[in-house]
Amino acid sequence: LDAMKKDAQKNVIFRGLFFAFAFVGAATVIGRLFCLLQFPETNIVVVYILSVILTARFTDGYIWGIAATVLSTCAFNIFFTHPYFTLFVDDPTYLITFAIMAMTSVITSALALTLTAGCSLTEAMFEFASALGTVGLTIGLTGTDTNNATLIVEMIGMILGRLEIFIVLTGIYSICTKIKSWK
Repeated sequence: LDAMKKDAQKNVIFRGLFFAFAFVGAATVIGRLFCLLQFPETNIVVVYILSVILTARFTDGYIWGIAATVLSTCAFNIFFTHPYFTLFVDDPTYLITFAIMAMTSVITSALALTLTAGCSLTEAMFEFASALGTVGLTIGLTGTDTNNATLIVEMIGMILGRLEIFIVLTGIYSICTKIKSWK
């Protein structure tokens, strides 16, 4: 019985890694094609976000959405920002792009996970909007038996709701500007 559980865990890990790498790899190939066709970088970012959503949809667990988020952010940095094929960034505004890309990916992957947990998109959006607005309303999805992934997503929403996204982006930009001036 323990051997069967270990095999099942290995299958879940293999499946999660497979989907994360496959979708992010496909997004990278599509992004390179978009570069050849001279499409704007925003289209490439959207393709990466789609890869995270698909990873979250076809895997079990919040961790695979996060893994795809990290992979997609690194892939975008390596293949589409100067200097190419490194994790360094010349333009500090890309750090804001990375932050927005990561936040959007985590939120959407969490919402996809909530959908796979048996609630509708409307219910998931209501819960997240409630957390973002820090109003405390719930339709019954949030309670003592709510899974940790959903609670983490709601906590992120509460933090973003309290800080206001423009203040967060201004802070990130200020930090990037200071880091660039130290070089």
